[in-house]
Parts: sequence; C-alpha cells; structure tokens
Amino acid sequence: MRLNLTVGRYLALVVFACGAAACASGRKDLGVVDVKASPPRTSTQVIVDYTFHITDGEIALESPGNPTVFDLTEESDGCLRGNVNRAGNLQEICRLPASNSGAPGSSSWKSATSVLVFTVQLSADHSRILIDAGASHGEFLLGKGAAADELRKHPELLAAAFAYGYLPPANATDDGPMLDYRYIVSSAN
Repeated sequence: MRLNLTVGRYLALVVFACGAAACASGRKDLGVVDVKASPPRTSTQVIVDYTFHITDGEIALESPGNPTVFDLTEESDGCLRGNVNRAGNLQEICRLPASNSGAPGSSSWKSATSVLVFTVQLSADHSRILIDAGASHGEFLLGKGAAADELRKHPELLAAAFAYGYLPPANATDDGPMLDYRYIVSSAN
C-alpha cells in the first residue's frame, strides 16, 4: 500500500496534530510571536528573528531549529519548568523572595539546576519588558495581540529565553558595565 499525501493534506495533518496537542495540554493557544534584534549583529545576518509559540503560562521555541530545545511552562507553584538545550534536559527556574534592593515591580529568578539568575520587570506603561541576566541587559518592545498580552502577564517566560540565549544575535551597546540589547516582539499570526 502506498501512502500518497499531498502537501496540502500533510499541512492539514500537521495543523490538526498541533491543535490536538494544544487541546491535550488544557492551555489556551494565544498565538505566535517573532522576536527580532534591533539592530541585528551584522547587516548580512541570515537569522534575524526567532519565533515562539505562546499559550497560557507557556513559551516554546518554534524556529529556527528544533522546537524541543526550549519550552518552559509556569507551573502552579510559580516555578518555570521545561526543556532547555535539548529534549529531556529539564530545568527548573523559581522566583526568589522579594527584596527591598530591587526596582519596584521587578522579580528575580534563579535556576535550581544551574547558576542562571535573571531579573525581569514590565515597564510602567506596559510597552516593554526589561531583563538583566549576568552582564547583559535586554529591552523588548511588545506589540499587540493575545500572545504579547500573555508576555505582559508573565514576562519571566521571555526573560528565561533571553537568559538562556534563545534569541537572534543583536548588536549590543557597551556604555558601561552591561551589554545593552534591544528587541522587537511582534505578532506572527
């Protein structure tokens, strides 16, 4: 017996399978966002944006590369858990107790399985996510839509992607002790 799938039927099967997986997780599918470096590291850079799939309390890398290399979910205890670097490499990142030394509205997170630590906050006008991880500072200008709104509610999801390096190479400014990176987050739907 020969299986003859046209491209259209194959895509329909893929869409159905992805939809079924989203329904099985019980999380609402909020769409896809593109994160683009502003500006890219070089003018001839081939990969200028990364695409993430966003559901309620969850972020997963869709492209480039293998979608199983980065997916984190915020669990009921408030910790982020999921795969980082490869399927089966489970990580746990939990919020640190609030301190008086941080900026108002910021939260600090630490990996339970590595030395990773980052701080994240939403700007006062809710248009940007600000992240500090090691010697890097990231500023993410958020677009409109359900996926961007979910990142406003859970900025730690995008902060973890930045801290682990799951973003396109950007041209950083070096005006002090921190390397300063800028990104634009837009709906890819």
